[in-house]
Amino acid sequence: MDTYEASDSEIDDLPYYVGDQHFHGDKSGFFSPAFQKSTHLHAFSPYFEKAASTHSVESIAPRQGHAIHIGTIRGWIELCNEHHGSHCQKRGVEKGAGRPEYLIDVGRKCLVRAEDHPYVALSYVWGQAKSMETTKANVNHLLEEDSFAGDDVELLATIRDAMNLTAILGEAFLWVDRLCIVQDCEREEMSQQISVMGDIYANSRLAIIAANGSGAVSPLLGKSHITTPRSNEEKPEALCIQRDGLSPCSAAPKNLSDKQHYLKRHDKIMHFQLLEFLSSRWSCRAWTYQEYLLAPRRLVFHSNTVNWDCHCASFHEGQQHITAVQCGKPTPDRLTLNGAPWPDFYRYARLISLFNTRDLTFPEDVLDACESVLWSLSYAFPGGFISGLPVAFFDAALLWQPYDRSRRRRASCKQGKQKEVRDETKRKDEEEGKEEESRNDEREKRAVLPSWSWIGFEGHIHSELWVAGCNYLINKRDVPEDLAFDVVGTVLWRHASSTAGPWRRVSLPRNDRDARERELQALPDGWSGSNRETGRISFAHRCDPDRRFSYPIPISAEGYRPPKPLRSAFLKCETFQGFLKLGQTGRKRHWLFQISSPYAAVVGLEDDNGNEVGFLVLHGGLEGDGDFVQLVEGEICELVELSISMPRQPDGRARESVNIMWVGWEDGVAYRKAIGMVDRDAWHLAKNAPLELILS
Repeated sequence: MDTYEASDSEIDDLPYYVGDQHFHGDKSGFFSPAFQKSTHLHAFSPYFEKAASTHSVESIAPRQGHAIHIGTIRGWIELCNEHHGSHCQKRGVEKGAGRPEYLIDVGRKCLVRAEDHPYVALSYVWGQAKSMETTKANVNHLLEEDSFAGDDVELLATIRDAMNLTAILGEAFLWVDRLCIVQDCEREEMSQQISVMGDIYANSRLAIIAANGSGAVSPLLGKSHITTPRSNEEKPEALCIQRDGLSPCSAAPKNLSDKQHYLKRHDKIMHFQLLEFLSSRWSCRAWTYQEYLLAPRRLVFHSNTVNWDCHCASFHEGQQHITAVQCGKPTPDRLTLNGAPWPDFYRYARLISLFNTRDLTFPEDVLDACESVLWSLSYAFPGGFISGLPVAFFDAALLWQPYDRSRRRRASCKQGKQKEVRDETKRKDEEEGKEEESRNDEREKRAVLPSWSWIGFEGHIHSELWVAGCNYLINKRDVPEDLAFDVVGTVLWRHASSTAGPWRRVSLPRNDRDARERELQALPDGWSGSNRETGRISFAHRCDPDRRFSYPIPISAEGYRPPKPLRSAFLKCETFQGFLKLGQTGRKRHWLFQISSPYAAVVGLEDDNGNEVGFLVLHGGLEGDGDFVQLVEGEICELVELSISMPRQPDGRARESVNIMWVGWEDGVAYRKAIGMVDRDAWHLAKNAPLELILS
């Protein structure tokens, strides 16, 4: 592989971003404390969330197509196998985990029954090209040896390259959805295969991420196709691997300041790689999100380069020295995505915000596309999830707000659109039309897109504000302490799939906020309180003694296996109804605006005397784009009470407020129009008698 040495000026001209902001040019703030504060925002940040893995001069891979250096890839895999251990490799398939039905035997060039074979998984975008796929008519033929080698077999470039690369790397089996799932199987069987998609990637030895180009017609790396291995395959001489207990390679600088200089160069290169990867077509698709997150190790092809990303490290083609050590983080449990044995609402909120901007051909597939991520998180979230919202923090989760303009998701079968399957499948001819119509009816029946959950809208979610009401972690820097608040529920929620029921209670696990006010002896099992040296009590749980909490929160019992995420279209409760007038649009002086998104469309709420007593955050824009809402200043809007926000510090900027929802009505059922807050005293004057509310 040809590379060129990057000068400091070239490195400094690479783009970068902080949080959600993209910059060019001056990098004075790149490694500033403000940048470091935002690292938690990178919940889905391949490469950059890993510790620096180099101490030497690096090259940038050329932008044009070039041959893949197989020795380099083998070196990465060997290093990970030898040094990362259980951090990056499966310790056995979990009992009850889903398995693929078929695999591609890359040596015999045919399908085989999956059984217990170890395998590599391919993650890619189908694109618009038509190509061979497995059907009920040809599956038996594809089980015959060399069935993929015939002249009449048309394999797309991405799939062909992945098969060859798998063989070159010494692996025997590859999983590709197009060929390993029977595409015209019965709906129940297809649903079952979709439901175990996350397990299929999580149980793979390695995932090949094909993000180069716009679809499966693109080769893995530029214009260069991967061919079968040669007998004199090259050694991984391009890498200088530092082994534990051995002296550093000659390329490693001895001077500490030089090391810091090269570390900074490495971080900028990896940040540039991250930006290019996140701008790929692959990164825009919703279905690929869980495939990356759940795979234990990834070989990533994008922008005519190839990179490595596992739990402990990330490497790029131009590195000539890498450090072979474990990352020092706890051994990950893939079932919680980041290894935290406690419910990390921060990571959940960021993961969901990043997922919710990705493309779906069928909006009603939103829960299918993220079900495995939610199920994985459920192991650390007691009670699991209901239509995307965590039961453990249900009252706070209902308060999600858009970061900017969002658009209502509506079942595509109700919009009258011609159906396709996963973007790009063949159009049905007239003979198959009835079957397609039946599938559309099935989609409409299972479409769950409630207005009260983020799954009902496409767009960024304001994750920093969302977690302000779940600020149970000590030393989280997203929200200033004097602006943090606790959400206290005031209604009892029930959920159901239809308005006819049956209605099931949303059973919220107990958050023991009162522990802050009483003696430390009376704590839930597994919890301990700190001394008062810092002037405040903090708490720790035996599952993670180094993590400090503001108060005890629900922790899953050891060995807990949660149910699959639930899908409910309706919520029901008895709450208070109130009426206030719409005020002026724009940003107001309410305390919460100091941490709210500057890009959200906001309207004030006024009482009968014209006093501003609260605000609403709208989903769409005030004009033009998004889901446009026609507002009339002075219009009376109907509000319902959801919960109360209690300030963490009574003398801080936060104020006691009531969390409210502006609702509209359709056929006797309410739906969410906006979310907001009202000063508690003003709400007491505005609210009426209790109301039985059903939300869709």
